[in-house]
Amino acid sequence: MGSESEARKEILLQVNTQGWIRLRRYPNRYWSATAPSLTPAVQEHLRDWAIGILVGIEGFKEPDRYMPVRISTPEREFHSTIGDLANGSCPW
Repeated sequence: MGSESEARKEILLQVNTQGWIRLRRYPNRYWSATAPSLTPAVQEHLRDWAIGILVGIEGFKEPDRYMPVRISTPEREFHSTIGDLANGSCPW
């Protein structure tokens, strides 16, 4: 009891170090993407996700191409929009 956030943090860190990208939408505020690094493969996965989410995937469609995206890696944080990620106009 009361240790759920620590357990969640441990699990997220573990899957992140295994190469997973965590995506979360904060309604009407921004998307959060946590990645282990920004290798070309990760950048391509983020671009594919942005393209997909704009047209609709898995029953969800992002209607706002200007919705901010915060991309975090262990080294730093980047800021973009869904539209810029989809277009390949990235801040890295």
